Amino acid sequence: MKLIWGILLCLVGPALHAEETIPINAGEFPPYVSSHLPNKGPHAEAIRKVFAKANIDAQIEIQPWIRTYEEVKKGVKAGSFPWLKTEGRVVDLYYPKVPIEIIKDIVVYNKAKFPNGLEVKSLEELVAKKVRIVGIDSYWYASKLKELNANYELVATPAIAYGLVARGRADVHINTDKVMMVELTEFLTEEQRKLVGYSKTALYEAPVFLAFSRKNPRHKEYADLWDKLAPAVLKEAIVPPK
Repeated sequence: MKLIWGILLCLVGPALHAEETIPINAGEFPPYVSSHLPNKGPHAEAIRKVFAKANIDAQIEIQPWIRTYEEVKKGVKAGSFPWLKTEGRVVDLYYPKVPIEIIKDIVVYNKAKFPNGLEVKSLEELVAKKVRIVGIDSYWYASKLKELNANYELVATPAIAYGLVARGRADVHINTDKVMMVELTEFLTEEQRKLVGYSKTALYEAPVFLAFSRKNPRHKEYADLWDKLAPAVLKEAIVPPK
């Protein structure tokens, strides 16, 4: 009899302690998420804490941005972050109601062009100043710049964009404030950083989300779980939403 109970405990024990997993990916977006940050950054840490409350292990992989979207679109990954909510993305991604955080975009500018600084509150206001804008071709403002008939150029990476502003070949570049602080140090030399300034006023504010693959049959369940558990966790997160 003892032998039978021992066998049963060996079989049932692991199942009782088994932890469900959810595969999630993200692109490099320091200081919010990065393979070079402790615990992959504050956004990743907050997401793990939320799912841990439901005894789910969030397995987060940092990937190139293009691959990140393709894998969650196809359902290879159940979730992905941090994404803005756009008309194009809602076809592939199911968004919860609760964002991870509200991000703020500002402008970095060439000081020779704007010796007294530059503060604008919208993309339209920036374009009206007839400035030469350098942007990233995958960012939210790319199509809007075309609609506004702006004087702009789209490049592949932020490193190129900051370099163009520092050398005076472009007047301004738009990026997320906290990301910009990291990238200016990473991509520009100390002398180049003396040639640029950045605004304090938000040109654009928007929520970023952990979104779920519509190919995953549990996408709505995951989103509902996130909406239920995330607010309490995010209040104490390193980078809480506004």
